[in-house]
Amino acid sequence: MGSLASMIDDLRAGFPADQLFTRTCSLIPPATVVSDGFSGHKPADGTPITGIPCKVEFVSGGFQVNDGGAVVVKTHRITLPVTEGTVAITRHYKISVAASGLTPAMLFEHPVRQMSDMDVFLTIGASFAEGYAQPAMT
Repeated sequence: MGSLASMIDDLRAGFPADQLFTRTCSLIPPATVVSDGFSGHKPADGTPITGIPCKVEFVSGGFQVNDGGAVVVKTHRITLPVTEGTVAITRHYKISVAASGLTPAMLFEHPVRQMSDMDVFLTIGASFAEGYAQPAMT
């Protein structure tokens, strides 16, 4: 019998993500400062990570999460598979969820990760920024 860590890795590798995750999203890293080509600098978005399967849930009344010692209220719960890109999410990222069917695209800001070392999925509390305010529970 293998170790628990290898069993979790096997589950991650063989899980049919498209059956649970009905949407796709892009992770937009925080802006960086780059040279403007003259003597100054300008902000530039980081390179987004695209095509990540996800599930978005509206939480009626919001829910509280611990964000670096402060308790904040988030409007949505986003579930993602654990990958190198998704575990790098900080509160400075933005998450852009692609349109699906009749539900238009949505943008979320100030994500807060909620995960333990052994989780197969990453749960994020996020604040709705723009798009359709209450997506269907799919």
